Amino acid sequence: MKIGLGQVDITPPPKVPMDGYEYRKTGSTGVHDPLHVRALVADDGRTRLAWVIAELIGFGRALTDRVRDLAGSAAGIPAGHIMVSATHTHGGPSPRPRPGVDADHQAHGRWLGDLPGKMAEAVVLASADACESVLLRGRGRLDTVQHNRRMILKDGRTVMDWDHPDPSLLGEPGPVDPDVWILAVERRGRIEGLLSQFACHATVLPQDNFLITADWPGVSCHEMAAGLGPGAWAAVAQGCCGNINPRFPRDSFEEAQKKGKAVARAAVEALARAVPLKGPLAATIEPVFLPRRKQGEDPYAGEIQALKMGEAAVVGLPGECFAEIGLDIKGRSPFSATLVGSYATDYDLGYVPAESAYAGGAYEIAATKLAPGADRLLAEAALKALGRP
Repeated sequence: MKIGLGQVDITPPPKVPMDGYEYRKTGSTGVHDPLHVRALVADDGRTRLAWVIAELIGFGRALTDRVRDLAGSAAGIPAGHIMVSATHTHGGPSPRPRPGVDADHQAHGRWLGDLPGKMAEAVVLASADACESVLLRGRGRLDTVQHNRRMILKDGRTVMDWDHPDPSLLGEPGPVDPDVWILAVERRGRIEGLLSQFACHATVLPQDNFLITADWPGVSCHEMAAGLGPGAWAAVAQGCCGNINPRFPRDSFEEAQKKGKAVARAAVEALARAVPLKGPLAATIEPVFLPRRKQGEDPYAGEIQALKMGEAAVVGLPGECFAEIGLDIKGRSPFSATLVGSYATDYDLGYVPAESAYAGGAYEIAATKLAPGADRLLAEAALKALGRP
């Protein structure tokens, strides 16, 4: 198998509108750490795949299609074999115009115009970088930096972690996904690339932060690459974290460092136990139709994407899926290693809650556009994309 790795800087100019918190009404004031888009291209001689991961909050279907078209044409990869996803940082620029914000909208417009080309460029660079490689997979565990932000009180009510409920009133915590899956690229006698996936909102930095930052995933990328040595490539993919936040304490760059380093350590520990993957490459797109919450509205029409790499598979889901959905897909997947992530293809879908969460109400249930049962349909479509009857 040949594998190529690419990376392009997508740090925006100053004073652009940011995304992630409606509270922000002015543009960014500077850059704390740069943003990147990273791509991995795999080629087994018959099939070529690409995974593009951008350090952004997310993006709509139009941008995904544009990146696929540009990258596919330039790198010779079928559009349906290109997965485009985001790390979901809340410290980045808005992926769409925000005219109501006091910001440099001309600079933002130029950045938005350049973004699809830069994302495609990462695929082109990865394609040109491709050489004989061994792809390995490993699995770590981490449950100390994240928690389920939907907190169930002993009286049955649901509150959010930012409500800071009295600890004595809390019942059993909701589920998290502790997996730290890795894909490692070995070539020229050493590990030159390391990709990890972990499910936790990139919201260590709060709404009053106006510095551009990749949040904890950016820290993890830096730590993993530094540990591999000069010229190494590292990427972080987001999991299903719609209801998963970083644990307190947070709200500082120091805490982003601590949490990002913890994820990197878990990835490096998984690397020590990683094993080579065997088998052909394949890609599948499965359409999905999800019921809207508002009666009379047409169902949401989207897609689930699966990239298959021998005994491992990567599943890209639209929207912000609850952790329970990722756990369900992993538990029923026919693959020995299954990486399941949200924020792929179409972020505009919004929250996809677990059906069991609707009774408790609270933030995501008030915000979701979908009716109960959408989670089951999404999971079934994902399993179909993975080849499970």
